Amino acid sequence: MTLQAEKETIPQTPVKRAIRASLIGTLLSLLLLLPIGAHFLVGLGFSPVLSQSMKPGIAAGDLEITRPVRVKDVAVGDVILLKAFDTQALFSHRVVKIATVSQGVSFTTQGDANPAPDRNPAVLASNLEVPVVAATVPLLGWGIVYLASPNGRTLGIVLLAIAATLFLLRWAYRTAANRNNKKGTT
Repeated sequence: MTLQAEKETIPQTPVKRAIRASLIGTLLSLLLLLPIGAHFLVGLGFSPVLSQSMKPGIAAGDLEITRPVRVKDVAVGDVILLKAFDTQALFSHRVVKIATVSQGVSFTTQGDANPAPDRNPAVLASNLEVPVVAATVPLLGWGIVYLASPNGRTLGIVLLAIAATLFLLRWAYRTAANRNNKKGTT
């Protein structure tokens, strides 16, 4: 008998299957909870990019990972996350000019793909923190935007329901199979 054939004949015990399933479930849970923990433990933020104003470095659909930086520590060249004055929508642009004003610090920003700086400089109090883009993950932002939409939330609920149903069916099948095996061996 070959080594491959021997491997195939060794049955996997229910305990080993349960341990493996538990480990996989734990790892997947940790993977899903990692962004939440990163936010609360070290202040990392996550923001999807919705426009092409920062191309070629940051494209629409990318996910920006931000870290909080004190306003007085922001430098020219940093990409910061701000709220638009008119729509309150979040956007990220590069700092091209910094000035100290009576209300705090004034940041003139510009999208890398834009021909001119933004019209209204952002003025923030010196004692605040502003999110600075630390990294980007290509295309992951589209998934977050979709999951935040009504259709995406519905799809997420449906997928969770299907996964739970499949898990319960698998459990019921294995329980019935184990009962049948015990009856057949006694």
